[in-house]
Amino acid sequence: MKQNYTNSTVVKLIKSNKTFKRCVKQLAVDMRTNKVDAQQNLIVELIEHRFSTMPSSTLTDALLGNDNKLNRNITFAYKDLRRKHFKKLKCQQDNEKPIVSIEFDDKSLVRPVYKSISRLEVQELNDFAFVIFKPKMAQFIIRYVQGAVATQDYYGLTEVQTKKKLYAINSVIKERRDLIDTLLRTDDEMAIIEQLKLLAHIVFLVESENYTDPVMHMYLNKVNDEDIIQDVLAMPGYRKPGLVIQNWGMPDHIKADEYNFINCVYDKVDELSGRGMM
Repeated sequence: MKQNYTNSTVVKLIKSNKTFKRCVKQLAVDMRTNKVDAQQNLIVELIEHRFSTMPSSTLTDALLGNDNKLNRNITFAYKDLRRKHFKKLKCQQDNEKPIVSIEFDDKSLVRPVYKSISRLEVQELNDFAFVIFKPKMAQFIIRYVQGAVATQDYYGLTEVQTKKKLYAINSVIKERRDLIDTLLRTDDEMAIIEQLKLLAHIVFLVESENYTDPVMHMYLNKVNDEDIIQDVLAMPGYRKPGLVIQNWGMPDHIKADEYNFINCVYDKVDELSGRGMM
């Protein structure tokens, strides 16, 4: 039976939860909205779905006790909202009229390709070209992606001259590949790249022939507040997730929790890599 949470105390406890605050912050970034709206969306998602069958007293106790299962439900609710958001965006993009965009083939040759992109992305393409290339070259690119033959006729170029221009463009692209890749990626993709870098450091330390607990403890202490580390600690299988990093390698540590943490790191790497970011 669904519960009706009109209790302001429950809502206040949810808002004060550390996992909830972290998820709100990330949700605001993902949805490109303000934190107030992100917070409201997550509260509604939790109350109407994840917490809908929990008695108010049980939920209150779980919030006061910082229950691990409850924290995982908050994380899952955030992921549900994120998934719905990007699914909605994809549907909107699928309904846009196909127009020409730029794509590079395996030999780094510029080719006009028809894709479904929004009017905003058309403007971004225009802005992008004039940032990366000199004005005349940028103008050539904008014309070329709208019609190779028409561009060749407009400039009065032979096929050989057109190819020379394309090779010049590709030379600039090769020189500025890292910058171009960064500009073309979404904020979400850039966040995933940074998260993978951090996890890769942990994997490197774990797999090092000279691994030591003190060095791992030192690194984990430095990155403990990062969202991706908190995501790993919110995964299932821990006895005391709040003490994993604090007690890493110490006499009173829980070895099973440390092993679980490492396994969760590998799982998280697989999850993020599966989004095509590696």
